[in-house]
Formats: sequence, structure tokens, C-alpha cells
Amino acid sequence: MTSVFAALILGAAFRQTLRFQATLLEFSINMARAENNTRKPIEYQNMMTPRWLVAFYILLIGALIYLVVKDFRVIGVESAVSDVLAFFGGFLLSAAFSNLTQLPSSKTYAACALQTLTNREADFRRAQDPDNMKAAGHFRWLLSTLSGIR
Repeated sequence: MTSVFAALILGAAFRQTLRFQATLLEFSINMARAENNTRKPIEYQNMMTPRWLVAFYILLIGALIYLVVKDFRVIGVESAVSDVLAFFGGFLLSAAFSNLTQLPSSKTYAACALQTLTNREADFRRAQDPDNMKAAGHFRWLLSTLSGIR
């Protein structure tokens, strides 16, 4: 039973990280359009994506694989299948909750992206890298203009 609950939590967390990444993609496409640079919106997205997000994806996938394999070896096929179904159930419940309540909103993700850009700008300043520091500052200004968050 606890593995099913853990799989539900993993599914909900995975859904929210995908939603965060999709929102960052949307912002990066809008930023590229604002600068007439439709060829490379990935550069904007890479600069805005928090460093921990990729590690969090890997952690979630690894935790799900561990959970499924552990239950398959200890309990059997039925438990492993129930874990996978619970993962997708958590994913769908998270989607339904997000659509009903509109939480977290794109403004929440934009604020996180702005904080990431501010941190990157400071990191580049400490590393004495003026070109990347200016780029991060420009991306932060552009994102705050497009999102309406200061």
C-alpha cells in the first residue's frame, strides 16, 4: 500500500515538473519571438531552467524504477503493475487538480525562472564573465516584461 501511495506522489511530482518545463518552453518561444529570433528558443529555455530540474527528473524516474523493480522482486507482477498505474493516476490527478484550481500558475513558474536568471547573472558576475552576465540580465528583463512580474 505504501508503494502505491509513493507512486501516486511520484506521478504528481512528475506532472508538475513537466508542466514547469512546458511553461518555460512557452516563455522561451515568446522571448525569441520578441527578439525576432525564432530559430533558437532553446537558448532562452536553457538559461531559464533551474539547475536542479534535470536532476529532479532523473530522481523521479529512478525512484519509480526502483519502486517497480523492488515490488516486482518482493511481491510480484501485480504489485509492480499497480505501482505503474498509481504513477499514472497521480499524474492524472495532478493534471485535474491543476486544471480545476489553476495552481500553480504560469506566474509562479515565471517567478522561479526570474530567480534562476538573477542567480545566474550573479554567478556570471562572480566568475567575471561579462558577456554571459549581460545575456542573463537581458533575458531577465525580457522575461519580466513578457510575464508582467518584476
